[in-house]
Amino acid sequence: MSSVYVSFDELCQCVSISEAQIVDLVEQGVLRPEAGVRREEWRFSHIAMSLVSKADRLHHQLAVEWSDMPLVLEMLDELNELRAENAMLKQRLDRFLHDEG
Repeated sequence: MSSVYVSFDELCQCVSISEAQIVDLVEQGVLRPEAGVRREEWRFSHIAMSLVSKADRLHHQLAVEWSDMPLVLEMLDELNELRAENAMLKQRLDRFLHDEG
């Protein structure tokens, strides 16, 4: 299965975010181009498009500042990981209690 990549300009158009904001997200480490050294050469995956869309929603709907975005996104990722781990542990506990009963 081949991956689809979008250019820097295409990413800006797809997610309706300014070039400066995309560059800031790259500089902050929120986004990582899959290819390219210079901005004109950057290529981003569909995952990057999803991440930028999430950041844009957080900015507009919850008034999260762009400078705070790396921390907020990291905390959301950690929350999702903890929820998944909690669900797995609940399943294990249910199996354990069912086997004991």
